[in-house]
Amino acid sequence: MKYLISWHAYQHDFADGQVVEDGPTLSFHQHFYKHDEHILLSAEKEEDLRALHIRSALLKKYPDRKISIRHMDINDLINHAEIQS
Repeated sequence: MKYLISWHAYQHDFADGQVVEDGPTLSFHQHFYKHDEHILLSAEKEEDLRALHIRSALLKKYPDRKISIRHMDINDLINHAEIQS
């Protein structure tokens, strides 16, 4: 199995609250995606509307792809110690 694990880009995947087609997440799927599953990481503890919107946009465009959201419950995306715990 080949997995893509990524964070959604708060600033570059959205414009005016909407998912943008040329953001990094959708662009990667359009041009480079050759994986069995995309695990989309969210810093939130529970429901993350941005992650849900990205997942919905991807599934609308690529309905046969497996895309899941993993809620990490972390405060600092740059803090490796917090991410690894």
